Amino acid sequence: MTKLRFSKSNVSLDASEIILLVLLGYGQNLLGPGSTLDVKETKIIDCYANTIVAGHQLPATRSKQLETSLAEIARIWPRVTSASRYSDFF
Repeated sequence: MTKLRFSKSNVSLDASEIILLVLLGYGQNLLGPGSTLDVKETKIIDCYANTIVAGHQLPATRSKQLETSLAEIARIWPRVTSASRYSDFF
């Protein structure tokens, strides 16, 4: 899995690890149950900074940070679900 990032600001190491975690989860959902992705084959290409963040073993704290963030998003926007569409909100 590869994520192209187009932004006029550099991505921090912390943010890149969260993005990698989301990218891995997205890829896993595409492949389906029982499939695995090799984190070392995952990367973020930061087009503005001309850098590549290679996939690497992520610390357990990143998963906890992502779970906390997603719970906060769900609390703030209770209508957001995994099946939500743009038309559900506007």
